[in-house]
Amino acid sequence: GQANLGITVAKGNSETASQHLDLEFIARTVKNRYTIGAEFNRSEDDGVESTNNSLGYVKYDHFFSKKLYGYSNVLLEKDKFKDINLRTALGLGAGYQFIESEDMNLSGEAGLSYINEDFIIAPDESYPTARWAINFDKYLIAKTLQFFHFHEGFISLEDTEDLLIRSRTGIRMPLSKSVKATFQVNYDWDRKPSPGMEKADIMYIVSIGYQF
Repeated sequence: GQANLGITVAKGNSETASQHLDLEFIARTVKNRYTIGAEFNRSEDDGVESTNNSLGYVKYDHFFSKKLYGYSNVLLEKDKFKDINLRTALGLGAGYQFIESEDMNLSGEAGLSYINEDFIIAPDESYPTARWAINFDKYLIAKTLQFFHFHEGFISLEDTEDLLIRSRTGIRMPLSKSVKATFQVNYDWDRKPSPGMEKADIMYIVSIGYQF
């Protein structure tokens, strides 16, 4: 598992401060894999809040063979500046673990999810979706520089304009045996956001984390 913390403060003609926290814990047995994780982001510009969002997820994988598995998952999201009081996604599906090793991991998933969106201002919505996901990591330099990429998408089965994409891409490098520095890009895209909201959110994060 791992926990990462990033804090940025800048002063001058303008004063900005930002906080980022993410953590993930994975427990693996021969037949089962349990994943729990969370993210939190907040920032201020000259004392005015400009970012306030959080994300939590729980996932269970059961392996029918060495590579084929079924999954169930729950995703919870809040974002004050995207008008999301609470977005809940409940899903079931199947995945395939193409590669699983200390140096490289690659899996792909497909399934169905049900999304309920409680908006702060816009009318609430709920709809079934198709879900897909790719999870990949690889050491570019043995046991030092690690590249990672996670991509998850949801498309409504009722209206294909309702498309959500969440991706996390970056590089980790060790500072000591258990402490790592991470640079990552978070990209979230909503093809049908609340009125007046932007479709894309991009965040660049530099953090220090503990890996266990």
